Amino acid sequence: MLVIAESPSNPQMGLVDFDELAQIKGPYTLVDSTLATPLGQRPLDFGVSLVMHSATKGIAGHNDAMLGVVAGEKELIDAIGDTR
Repeated sequence: MLVIAESPSNPQMGLVDFDELAQIKGPYTLVDSTLATPLGQRPLDFGVSLVMHSATKGIAGHNDAMLGVVAGEKELIDAIGDTR
């Protein structure tokens, strides 16, 4: 199971309480943090399982790259990478 949240949300810029999200036990938690970039917020520091950034937008601009980043603990990232 996976609980997904977007923070800040688009287009209303709503914020997620990462402490509360990280307290959810059982499923993994993922935050789409595209609008904030890693400089604006760091969900992993609060115990969230995974954070996702669209590097195409806030990190690299809108027209010069097609990139994405998923960050988390190495074991979890390795398990996701092994899923086909």
